[in-house]
Amino acid sequence: MPRQLKEDKSFTTSLSLIKFGKNIQHHRITQGVSIKMLSYVTGIASEDIVLLESGQRDVILDEMSIIAIALGIAVQDLVD
Repeated sequence: MPRQLKEDKSFTTSLSLIKFGKNIQHHRITQGVSIKMLSYVTGIASEDIVLLESGQRDVILDEMSIIAIALGIAVQDLVD
């Protein structure tokens, strides 16, 4: 049974990462910001932004804050 709980948590985490990534992409595109420009402003590699937006890379709290500030939004806007 504990194994199943671990798999369910991983699935939920994956969905959360995908939602987070889609929120970054939405706000970035809405504001007319390219991946290259967001990379330049945040100091996060373009390749990492692509991975974040597709939900294929974990994000750390500092990155959440940096991205939110760069896009002029609250961190909450990225996780809701």
